[in-house]
Amino acid sequence: MPSKYKELNKNGIPFKASFLNLIITFIFAMIWLFIPDIIQGATGGNAVFSYAAITGEASLIMTIIYSFVIMVALKLGFTKKMRVKVWKMIAWSLVLIFLIWQFVQFFVDLGRSYHTAIN
Repeated sequence: MPSKYKELNKNGIPFKASFLNLIITFIFAMIWLFIPDIIQGATGGNAVFSYAAITGEASLIMTIIYSFVIMVALKLGFTKKMRVKVWKMIAWSLVLIFLIWQFVQFFVDLGRSYHTAIN
């Protein structure tokens, strides 16, 4: 990231980076919300993407983001750069295991649906 996005405000928050993240998230959310309608309107038929597929992809992305955040929190807790109680470390570890299981399950279900479609 450019150094101007790393600048912290008086509260210690990288406001410019957070605001940029908010704008990018809003743009992509609007695009993904309107893609099915745009395709359906342009082709006159059914949309190629369904809202269920888009929701599944968004869930996958959020699972990845939360997994990385939890891994960073665990690393900071283990290296004593952040004070964390033991029960929080255990809870974060359990949530991380659940998120990894969800990540793997997404691709297992995707493979099953492709296999069913091919047959």
